[in-house]
Amino acid sequence: MTEANMAAIQRLLDKQAITEVLHRYARGVDRCDRSMLEIAYWPDAIDDHIIFKASGDELLDNICASIRNMRTAHRITNILIEFDHDAQARCESYVWAYHNMSVEAGGREDIVFGGRYLDRFEKRSGEWRIAERRVVMDYFQRQPASEDLGVFGSLEINGGHFPSDPSYALPQRSLHA
Repeated sequence: MTEANMAAIQRLLDKQAITEVLHRYARGVDRCDRSMLEIAYWPDAIDDHIIFKASGDELLDNICASIRNMRTAHRITNILIEFDHDAQARCESYVWAYHNMSVEAGGREDIVFGGRYLDRFEKRSGEWRIAERRVVMDYFQRQPASEDLGVFGSLEINGGHFPSDPSYALPQRSLHA
C-alpha cells in the first residue's frame, strides 16, 4: 500500500471518528448523560451556544441543567469536515433539535431549532473531541404541544434520561462508548 493510500485511509478514519463524536454529543444531550458529553468535548473546550457561552464543567452543567426537564431529539446531518493538519479539523454540521418542555402557565410547549454547529476539533493522544463550538441559528419554531395525540395518546413514552433510558440496558453498554 502506498503512503498516499495510507494517508487517505487515515483521513477517512479521522472523519468517522469526528462524526461519531457529533453523534455522541447528540445522544449525550438527549439522554442528559454527562459522561457522554464529557467524551465529546475536551475539558478546556469553549462552546458559544447562543444563550450561553461556557467551557469545562460550567458548560456541561449548563447543558445538563437546561434539558433535565425536557424531552429532546437532536439530529445532526450534512457533516462537512476539513483538516487544517493531522491534529486539527474544522467541521460544519446541520442540527435539527426538538424540545418538548413544561411552560410556566402550565401544559407543554414544542420548540424546534434548526441551525448549524461550527466546530473546531482537536486530536489529542489519538482521540478527536470538540475544542471549540459556535452554534448558528437558521430557524426557530415555538408552539403549544399538541393535546390530541390520536392513536399515540395511549402509548407510553419510554425514552428517558440516563440511566433509565432503555438504551442503557443493552449488553455491555455497547452504545455508550
